[in-house]
Amino acid sequence: MRNSIIMLMLAGTLGASNFLTMTPDAVVTSFAGCDNAVSRGTTALILNPAGLTRSEDWEAALSHLFWTMSASGMVAEFSPQYEYAGGVVSLGRHSVGMNIAHYHYPPIDLGDGNPLNVFSGFLSGGYAYDLGFLSAGVRGKVIWEVLASYSAAAFAFDAGVIMPFTFLKLYKGVTPNCRVGIALYNVGTPIVLVSEPEYLPGHLSIGAGYTVFDGAIGTLDTALDGKFFWGSDNGYRLISVHAATEYRFRELLSLRMGYAASLPIDQGDTGSFSHTVSAGVGASYRVGSIRFRFDYAVGIPLVEDGQVSHTATLTLLGGSSEVVTE
Repeated sequence: MRNSIIMLMLAGTLGASNFLTMTPDAVVTSFAGCDNAVSRGTTALILNPAGLTRSEDWEAALSHLFWTMSASGMVAEFSPQYEYAGGVVSLGRHSVGMNIAHYHYPPIDLGDGNPLNVFSGFLSGGYAYDLGFLSAGVRGKVIWEVLASYSAAAFAFDAGVIMPFTFLKLYKGVTPNCRVGIALYNVGTPIVLVSEPEYLPGHLSIGAGYTVFDGAIGTLDTALDGKFFWGSDNGYRLISVHAATEYRFRELLSLRMGYAASLPIDQGDTGSFSHTVSAGVGASYRVGSIRFRFDYAVGIPLVEDGQVSHTATLTLLGGSSEVVTE
């Protein structure tokens, strides 16, 4: 009986609707997921793939995400971990990238000498092309889930565009100060892990980014996203709004803040209003042609029994920044 209860709890927590909506990158976490129009480099491997064109000659990132409270009110020994690695190579107007993610629980001792293994993950590859006035990208991915002796896989794709332009520019410079982006995520096949099909959490995201100033005192960026989710395993749809800001002092220091609020519009069997605040810091140091950047972020849900997330990301960036002419 105890084993059956644990299996049911994990089946509900493990689901792709939970896993695929997480952002295992400290920059994206500090933005509270608001990175559609301003995604760039390795962050574009998680969000809008069109942002792959906004990378340095090459980039590589490693991330670790953990929670100080376990999901769904489970006891601390079941708290999940999330590891992520990705890389991008820019070849003029063409950019390609690949990433892999592993979301897992520690082996669970059921008292019968057979620890229960629970994990999921994905492997994806993306391509983007810069047209000058518009960047377009697509990403395909293989998703898997394992729960004890059960396993399943699914296939999905993401696609997006980003358009830079100049509007109400308050500083001198030739780089556009505004961006708008639109992306479609997790369009693919359902996962059948135990018996019932689990539909991927497809969603449409529309966002905008605006650079307030860019000069000797640093750079200040702002961003706003709106998202519509559908097709999750428990049958409800929701909308969410995200806002973020980032201050960068040259290549040395970055300070970030974000806010997100979500509201179910068709609750199905679950769903309630929730909102989250986030903050993060980044520091980098250049050695020759390689820049080492470390980012840390914390996400704090403003709801009862919410789990606080912590994300640490190490990124290596090689070559000149923003090789694409906009």
